[in-house]
Amino acid sequence: MHLGPLYVGGDKGGVNPLLMMLFRDSDKRIRRLQPTDPDAAKYIDPDITDRDDIDIVQYAASAEAIRDRLELMGFTLSTSLRVFDAAVLAARRRHTETMGQLAGHLPPDFEDDTEKILAELTANDWMNGLRTIRDLGLRPTYRTDDKLEHLPPLIRYMLGNHFDGWYGFPGGDVRHVIRLALEVCPSDELIYDLTDLVLGGDYDSSDDVVADADYLLTEDFAVTRRVVVLTEGAIDKWILERSLKVLYPHLSDFYSFMDFEGARVAGGAVALAGMVKAFVGSGILNRMVALFDNDTAGTAAIRTLERVRMPRNIVPLQYPPLPLAEHYPTIGPSGIVAMNVNGLAASIEIYLGSDVLTDSNILTPVQWRGFDDSLQQYQGEIMDKRAVHERFARKLRDCEADRQRVDAYDWVGIRLILGRLRSAFHEADEQDLLAMEQV
Repeated sequence: MHLGPLYVGGDKGGVNPLLMMLFRDSDKRIRRLQPTDPDAAKYIDPDITDRDDIDIVQYAASAEAIRDRLELMGFTLSTSLRVFDAAVLAARRRHTETMGQLAGHLPPDFEDDTEKILAELTANDWMNGLRTIRDLGLRPTYRTDDKLEHLPPLIRYMLGNHFDGWYGFPGGDVRHVIRLALEVCPSDELIYDLTDLVLGGDYDSSDDVVADADYLLTEDFAVTRRVVVLTEGAIDKWILERSLKVLYPHLSDFYSFMDFEGARVAGGAVALAGMVKAFVGSGILNRMVALFDNDTAGTAAIRTLERVRMPRNIVPLQYPPLPLAEHYPTIGPSGIVAMNVNGLAASIEIYLGSDVLTDSNILTPVQWRGFDDSLQQYQGEIMDKRAVHERFARKLRDCEADRQRVDAYDWVGIRLILGRLRSAFHEADEQDLLAMEQV
């Protein structure tokens, strides 16, 4: 596996399913080369002259796409940095115990600087070491390699410990290695080369290796399978599903949105809260996020879930506060008044962008309707929803036809919602990943 010019590592003898799940089948690249092609030289024995054409089979995705997918799985930069520190402490303890057991059995001239390196090692030091290895074009080797003698102790340690743990990374999950390496090579492609495995007969070039990895990861179910997204209705589902494919196409395959029309499911905040309770009672294993509008009805529905013992795999959330909604035109008994409609009337339509909400140079106003006695506040609803939806549909179609047009529109609100969706499990994931390193 390579990240730009940096050789990151790999697993001999097979595909690492944890790494494979960072890719989608659409990331697969196959090139057929003749044996005489210079790019084929590293895969074939030069002494074999009657070789057929070979298939170069690789999975490749941008650093940005891999970073987003890792963060979706809980491998945020802050989590990986914390895991690194915890793993160093555990590695230091293990090394001390091992050296204690070997006391009296080692030769008098035995030298080992591992203890000193682990005593001072930080994640920043390790990432700087990766930069040096990348810039100098160095490759992993063995600890006893004489070619390491002129290098700084940390670089010698990283190159010499690569085969035991990905450049001496002290943790147990290689996805932290990739997450930190992305900070070193933020603009490069991550390439997982499976050509040797295909040539060796382990896989065929047409095999869906991503699906195989997904099947194998039954124990890592929570952070590798799709997140099921529940919304208040079919319109919310349509807006968010299409927007996700426009703004973050590399993440769309990691989510599955409830099909309201096909399943004939009732819409609304109350119905969504009831659906959440039903899934809680069923003991379903999939990760689920229930997205409620940022309005009075959504707040009231969320409150009914406060008495439910929510499992870690189900998270009810409201759309986040929106700056545009802080001073938004509303229609009530006193006429048109601008006020903060966050928590009162911020349904999905308010998040579609000022370009969509503006008609004849005026923002489409919110009209106040019912009053919620439990919350002692009014419920508002944007006017002329059909026209707003039609303008957003045109916006979607324009960006779907030409992704270069995305920046020509206002996506602030939708990005806020998708950002909350993407980070729904970060806190729980950080706790779990830290606990794994502290065992």
